[in-house]
Amino acid sequence: MADKQFRVYFGNEPATEEELGSIESIVVEQEVDMAWEARLQFPLCMDEAGSWRGLDEDLNKKFSRVRIEIDPGDGQFIPLIDGPLVGYQGDLSSQPGSSLVHFRFQDDSAKLHRKKKPKYLENKSFQEIVEELFKEIETIESVEVDELKETQESVDPVLFQRLSNMRVIQEIAEYYNKHGYVLPAETVGKSIGCLKSYPNELASDGPPPLVVVGSGRNISDFHVEAELSKKKRVRSFSFDLGTKSIRWHESSFENTNLLGDAEATDGEQEDEDEVLIVPAPSRVDAETYAQGKTDAGSMVLKGEGSLSHECYHGVLQPYQMVTVKAGETKVSTNYVITRVTHTITPSIYTQSFSLVSNAISDVSISSTPEEAIF
Repeated sequence: MADKQFRVYFGNEPATEEELGSIESIVVEQEVDMAWEARLQFPLCMDEAGSWRGLDEDLNKKFSRVRIEIDPGDGQFIPLIDGPLVGYQGDLSSQPGSSLVHFRFQDDSAKLHRKKKPKYLENKSFQEIVEELFKEIETIESVEVDELKETQESVDPVLFQRLSNMRVIQEIAEYYNKHGYVLPAETVGKSIGCLKSYPNELASDGPPPLVVVGSGRNISDFHVEAELSKKKRVRSFSFDLGTKSIRWHESSFENTNLLGDAEATDGEQEDEDEVLIVPAPSRVDAETYAQGKTDAGSMVLKGEGSLSHECYHGVLQPYQMVTVKAGETKVSTNYVITRVTHTITPSIYTQSFSLVSNAISDVSISSTPEEAIF
């Protein structure tokens, strides 16, 4: 496997050799339902005239936008972020070599958050509304939206009070237990607007498995915990103005699509009900809403860890599914990635991550365990 490489674009142009050489570190924070952010750190120095070089330049022109890509060693560059400058911070010191400037960039959801005005959306489906709001940003070149099932054939007008475009998209996504977010596109300087559910199967081009022990170990540390007190059953209702009737629906963890062999909750736990009210007026039927809340509540298994930079040859990103191999244990199962921190310096590339799952592996533990080896 070849060495890991990274490349950077400033304002849609490849960074010069001098610019790349001046970068001390890059940190990219990616998390579900949040704007992804990159922080680039450069050294500052003072010239003979007493002026700080690197701080007083026209920053908005030089670093108006950044794109960062990483090649894990297979020759394929994967974009981590592509978005505008949102701020900077200077740390000035009288000690030589101690002054720094940090530039902060976010993905194009930062632009969606800036557009905030009352929106009266008449005779449009949720799907049309989401696509229209994404396309108001010229750097979003395409939109990928899951089917959004609605209860009425002729949709009622919808008024969103002074919410940003991104908040409206995320509010619609929450009705369906989906996620509204922006991903970097293949084209430099462009993004993809998405409203999607978590995946429920492994992708053929997804990240390699995370191996905790044994041959092929590539994780430095892994912490896992399970929350077993979650209520396993959800009931919801909505009021139908046309028929003046109430529609009820009940769902439980048993109806969710499991990521592994068996439910992650304790099978002996007594079921309890949680009654939810569908926001009114709503185009979301009680069945869809209840199932969405059930699916979200079923993610009771959570993991955190960091990768061994020398042994893992992949790039983790949120909204992907990945397999954890931790030996003969129930927590060796499939997880959805919810957070990744990428740290890049001229000499090292590291990743730390958070995961969730609703399933465990169906392993049988011997009643006469062999002697522990560590």
